[in-house]
Amino acid sequence: MPRRRRRVSRLSLFYFVVTLGLLVGGSIWLDRRGEVTTARVASKHEEITVQQVPVGGWIRWYRVGVEFDTRDAGRGMATVTLPQPRYDGLHPGDTIQIRYLPFFPLLARAADRSTGQAALDVAGHFANDPWLLPFLFWLIGGFVALWIASRVATVAIVVAGLAWMALAFPLEFPAPRQLPAAPVDATARVTAVTLVTKAPARTTPRRSRVGLGTSESVRRLAMPYEVVQLQFAPPGLPDSVVAVDVVDSASVAGLTAGAIVPIAYDPRSPRDARMTLGSRTYRDRNRYHFLVPMMGLGVLGMLGAWGVRQGRVRRERTASPRNAAPLATPSARTG
Repeated sequence: MPRRRRRVSRLSLFYFVVTLGLLVGGSIWLDRRGEVTTARVASKHEEITVQQVPVGGWIRWYRVGVEFDTRDAGRGMATVTLPQPRYDGLHPGDTIQIRYLPFFPLLARAADRSTGQAALDVAGHFANDPWLLPFLFWLIGGFVALWIASRVATVAIVVAGLAWMALAFPLEFPAPRQLPAAPVDATARVTAVTLVTKAPARTTPRRSRVGLGTSESVRRLAMPYEVVQLQFAPPGLPDSVVAVDVVDSASVAGLTAGAIVPIAYDPRSPRDARMTLGSRTYRDRNRYHFLVPMMGLGVLGMLGAWGVRQGRVRRERTASPRNAAPLATPSARTG
């Protein structure tokens, strides 16, 4: 069984590397050999990718479907990803300059955007991750604080380590964004509901029954939650927008695609609308999910800092003049 799992893991890694290489290589080829043409916007849609994290997270993509005439007098169609301001400024029937590959018209991009800009967009999505970026800040900040404490005193190491562990939970489980004092009430249509019961998402299958049971029990959330996509048309905007809300599982009756639910939103940021129904206790109740790993990292960090301090103290003692061996004096000649 262990050999089989290693083969699956290596095969998954191979597929990932090949897919990534094709995407990056195709994008660079598009920069160098793509042709620029005028395309008509045929459709618009916001794509939501739900992340399986204890705090509830998602990635939003703004895409437009375009149609254009190819070099060989054919008809090409492609999907182009755009930044939010440009996406909001386009409407079906408008035109946009795109760059496409003549032998593969499905691969296209806005003419004024490059591979580097597309990579920055992807990096920006991950930078807005509700779990990853705070965790990196917490991890690096804790290591720096413990390193400084190791140069001060053992008590400082203990204090820094305990503060590091305590800071993990408010940093990793921040309070949800609150609506303004006077929000606008409206209704929205539910377009999709995603139930998340375990986190993080599993990337490789397990064959062992023992390993599977342990993994499932650790990943299972104390409070499952539902990621709800809501579509509505705020007054003054020509197109509808998609808002995303997260509520405790089963806290809203009849929450299915097509349902009409009441919402409240800030006119300045309608995509941050929230339902006025349901409860949101999943953040607090899922904190336990990271109790053991956070405390484990804190203890390991304190032990490491204490080891660094002890080594530094020993080196200072060895180099101290008091510990230097006395110089030997020649013995007096007798007789």
